[in-house]
Amino acid sequence: MRLSIKKQIFLIIFILCIASTSFAQDEITPDVYDENTEITIKGEILDVIKPVRGPVVIKVKTENRVYNVLTAPIWYINRYNIDFKVGDRIEITGSKLISRNGELYIITRQCRCKGSQNTFIFRDEYMRPLWRGGMHRQ
Repeated sequence: MRLSIKKQIFLIIFILCIASTSFAQDEITPDVYDENTEITIKGEILDVIKPVRGPVVIKVKTENRVYNVLTAPIWYINRYNIDFKVGDRIEITGSKLISRNGELYIITRQCRCKGSQNTFIFRDEYMRPLWRGGMHRQ
């Protein structure tokens, strides 16, 4: 059975649309913040992941576990000279989020690197991300 060129093109486009939709569903974004799940963790930065799209993710090791912490887009991190370094101690207040594949994430509201006088705020009083038109406060 041989498909016409038009049917082949349609089939390819259809498959690509389905694949991109399922990939987008697994992406984690720091847009959804639930104050009811807010916690504060203190630990050591194990890794800093700077993706092309999406938030910078830092892996933080506490006494009990390792957390994936969602911060802000790289341009926002760079704009305010926020410097996450492997080995630094950090305190993070944020909302817990379970991804579709069962991984635990913390969506950052604010953080403070140990030894720094600065507290970096990522969300306003309504828990909206500041990189969406808000202002940075220290």
